[in-house]
Amino acid sequence: MRRFALLFLALLVFRMVTGVMFADDQISSRHEYRLIDFLEEQGERLDCYFTLEQFHPIESAGKLELQYAPVKPFAPDSVKSLIKSLQEQVPDAEFRVTDSQPPVVQIRDRRLLKQQKYPLDERIEISFRGTPDGLADEITKLLPKMKRLRGGLIGDFSGDVVTSVNLKEAKGQVRDILSLAVLGKDYSRVLWRTRATLGADGIWEVQIIHFGPRDEGDE
Repeated sequence: MRRFALLFLALLVFRMVTGVMFADDQISSRHEYRLIDFLEEQGERLDCYFTLEQFHPIESAGKLELQYAPVKPFAPDSVKSLIKSLQEQVPDAEFRVTDSQPPVVQIRDRRLLKQQKYPLDERIEISFRGTPDGLADEITKLLPKMKRLRGGLIGDFSGDVVTSVNLKEAKGQVRDILSLAVLGKDYSRVLWRTRATLGADGIWEVQIIHFGPRDEGDE
């Protein structure tokens, strides 16, 4: 009887220990976010928006993209404190905040800062009525050194073909026009993201994806 009691106690301790280890593993997995998911969550908390510009050189195939950078969660009390912490966790990115209300945090792969004739830096003027996906096509027509790509990775989609866009003589850098088109609408907190590759011929191949209206569950 005593031996049975000791065996039972040992089994109980084993289950408790392994159960705690399993719980810790679950907590650890939940407490590391992909950057893009963390931004969506913090945008709701701080009432701000984000854009993501990624550089995808041909030789970097297989390298983790900026949107998937791991982020340990924290609870910023302002956009400024959010950026300060993200700069430490994602050193490969540059962060800038627009003067718009609500503000847009522009996040760029730092390698793009050294590139010449990068399309999203170009200033344009455009009038357009249609959808964000159609706007990306029209912008591409204005930039002879840019070719638009669609798809690319499993799960990718072409973009937002639902939201109504109406721009009249809008002026500014391409990234600002892409944001202006959807600001003020009930939109995803990550407005859009790009993936850019510079070809040997000097032509930029750029994938542009607007993420569309927020899901009802996000409200």
